[in-house]
Order: sequence, then C-alpha cells, then structure tokens
Amino acid sequence: MNAVSAAVPPPLSLPSQLEQNPAAAKVVERWTPQGPNHVLYEATIEDPSVYTQPWKISFPLYRRVDPNVQLIEFNCVPFVEQLLYDPLGLYFPPGTRPDGE
Repeated sequence: MNAVSAAVPPPLSLPSQLEQNPAAAKVVERWTPQGPNHVLYEATIEDPSVYTQPWKISFPLYRRVDPNVQLIEFNCVPFVEQLLYDPLGLYFPPGTRPDGE
C-alpha cells in the first residue's frame, strides 16, 4: 500500500523546517507485507526548499505473537521533556534555544 501526503500538517513529527513551508513538502509512505506477522514501513520525504535531495527511512514493524503478550499502559507525564533534560542542561523552553529554533 502506498500513501502520498502533500501539504504536511504541523502536528506531524517531522523536522521543524517542514513546518515553515508545508506546501512544498511531499511524503510518500509504503507499507509492504513481508509475511503474516510483519510489515516493512518505508517513507520518502521531499522538500526542495529544505533538503538538497529526498531522504528515506525504512524499518520492519512486527506483530507480537507470544501467547502471554501484554500491552502495558504508558503514563504520559506532563512536562516530561523538562524533567528529563533540564538536569542535563539540555532543556530549552519553546523559543529559547541557542540555535534560534
């Protein structure tokens, strides 16, 4: 299955440069079945206003088939980025990064 996205919406977790001019961005995603329990995911991102050439990512997605598999709930902690990165001196609130982003 192929999916092509143009004018990528800002909530997508792509590099912030794509959010500057989402109309120029094009994302092609492919899901290729590799067997009954896994799929190969591939994505190609093109944005001539940001990148000199398209870039690609791919990885397999596996379905857990263990008889005792359990889904564990993830507790999202508010401000988790600040809790993790502030002690390391790596947390910058939005708009305060030294590189201007």
